[in-house]
Amino acid sequence: EFIKIMASPLPSTGIEEMRQVGLLEHILPELMTCLGVQQPDMHEFDVYFHSLYSSDFPPPEQYLLRIAALFHDIGKPAAIIKKDDDQIRFYGHDKKGTKITQKILSRLKFSNQETEYITHLVKHHMFHYESDWSDAAVRRFIHRVKEEYIQDLLLLRKADQFGMNRMRQPASLLDEFHDRIN
Repeated sequence: EFIKIMASPLPSTGIEEMRQVGLLEHILPELMTCLGVQQPDMHEFDVYFHSLYSSDFPPPEQYLLRIAALFHDIGKPAAIIKKDDDQIRFYGHDKKGTKITQKILSRLKFSNQETEYITHLVKHHMFHYESDWSDAAVRRFIHRVKEEYIQDLLLLRKADQFGMNRMRQPASLLDEFHDRIN
C-alpha cells in the first residue's frame, strides 16, 4: 500500500491523510518526528511538509526515487544543532538519515537492491556544486556517488528545491552541473 501511495499522482496527499487519521505514527513514526521541525533560510515548510512536497516532484513511475525524496531529510530531527547566534543547523543529517532510512526500509521489507538505491541517494543528497569546480572535482564526484546514480541524484536535488516552496525552479547550477558531468 505504501508503494501505491508513492506511485500515485501526489504522494503527499496520501501520506498526510495517513497522518490525519492516526496511521502514520504506527507505520512511519520516524517521519512524524519531522512534524513541526522548522528550517532556516529559504524553506517555507517544516521538515515534514518539505519532505512530503519533495516526494511529489519525481515522476510517479520513479516511486523509489520518490521514497528517497520523502526520506532525504528524515535525519534532521536527530541532527538539530542550535548555534550561538540562534541559527538552527542540521549537521550530519544525511548520515543519520541514511541509518534511519535503512531501518525503515528493513522494517517495511524492501529488497536489498531497493534499499541500497534509496539509502545511497539519501546519503549523497547533500552535495554543493559550484561553477568553479575543476574537471578533476567533477570526476571525483562521479566516482564517489557512482555514475549509475547521478541522474537520479540530480533529480532528487531538484525535488529538494521544489519542496522548499512547491515551485519549480528555473535553470540552475544543477543544470550546469548536469552538462559538465555529461
